[in-house]
Amino acid sequence: MIVPFLTTAIGLTFGSIAVGSFAATKPFAEIYGLPVENDHDIVLYRAVGARDLILGAITIAAERSGSTNTQIAGTVFLCALAGLADFSLIAAAPDSKKSRLLIHGGGTLGLMIAAAIIAATPENSQEQPPSEG
Repeated sequence: MIVPFLTTAIGLTFGSIAVGSFAATKPFAEIYGLPVENDHDIVLYRAVGARDLILGAITIAAERSGSTNTQIAGTVFLCALAGLADFSLIAAAPDSKKSRLLIHGGGTLGLMIAAAIIAATPENSQEQPPSEG
């Protein structure tokens, strides 16, 4: 039961970040520490949002398609690498704030922990018990 919960939570989180990047680009960019000084920055941030939407969809699809827990954990770990790349970019910015680093670092760490939990979950634990009727 934990694997479907984690993959759905991860997918919805990535989806909500994507929606925010499309609907409220400047406020969301500020929260996540991305500068929005011109149209190029807005396009870049929306591209990151599109990436996050795709990562969320792939994570949910991996679980729904009957992939093994190891494959699902690998998918989640790849999502963590995207978070690590974002963290690195924010950390390299001269005006980066600790709160922005905590957002990306915490999210990346959370994804790595989720990947480890999914990988450690026995395959048969996802099956629903037969209903008594």
